[in-house]
Amino acid sequence: MPVSFLTGQIVWVLQAMAQRPDVLIELYPDTVNAAVELGDDWLDAYDIAEHQQLLIGSDIEEIDAFVRARIGNPQFWKQDALAGHADWQYLRTQARQALEARGLATEKPDRSKNEYIFGPPSPD
Repeated sequence: MPVSFLTGQIVWVLQAMAQRPDVLIELYPDTVNAAVELGDDWLDAYDIAEHQQLLIGSDIEEIDAFVRARIGNPQFWKQDALAGHADWQYLRTQARQALEARGLATEKPDRSKNEYIFGPPSPD
């Protein structure tokens, strides 16, 4: 088992990433692109862990490098790519393996842990 210290935010994103595309999409509001939001959530969670100098493990570092290598690829970040792009299947597998290696749950995470706050429309 890899020795690591993961924040709850990284665990949530890994659990989301490990889900089938339809389940992953349900974790985000209908008004957003789930692929983009998941990528943003990953980058935020990883950057926080890195800033806190947490020992996160080489498998997590590999997932981070894989995600960051696709930042400039708009096809990867389309919501329909979640089901049809081979790289998303690879990420699902890697996320599941990272969770399993640590004895963490791989089922769908609690949507309420990834909170969106909606306010009144902004003035134009």
